[in-house]
Amino acid sequence: MRTRVPPWIITVVLCLASFLFGRLSGSRGAITYSIEGWTTSFNRAWPTYGLHLAEDEEVLVQLRAGNSTHAISQLERMLDIDTYDAARRRSLLQAQELKPLDVELARVAQYREQYPQERGTDTNVFWYGKAKQVDAFLHDYTKHRL
Repeated sequence: MRTRVPPWIITVVLCLASFLFGRLSGSRGAITYSIEGWTTSFNRAWPTYGLHLAEDEEVLVQLRAGNSTHAISQLERMLDIDTYDAARRRSLLQAQELKPLDVELARVAQYREQYPQERGTDTNVFWYGKAKQVDAFLHDYTKHRL
């Protein structure tokens, strides 16, 4: 006589196997660590993601050389890049999660109202389009926050 394995045992074994497979395969690409209580993650394939080391160094070199115009231009570009990323992150967040990001976006929008960007001189067509999206996002963000 053949013994039947109860379906719940099969279900438990399959769930455990799925969990272990996901845990082992998914943890190879991303590393999570904490600095001063703030948790952050990055992909091993892009270890410099989120670190603006080269950009910061370039701006400091420009400022120390007395070329504040070029440094401001670099900082404006960096602000655009971070705002573009923040706009994408914002759509993934909910109520309480939005508050810290919204505080920063409000400051950026206020800054951009005070110092609007000239967008007609950028020769990088790809970035020109993204910069226009940033401008539209900040305009809509300001309009909906009032």
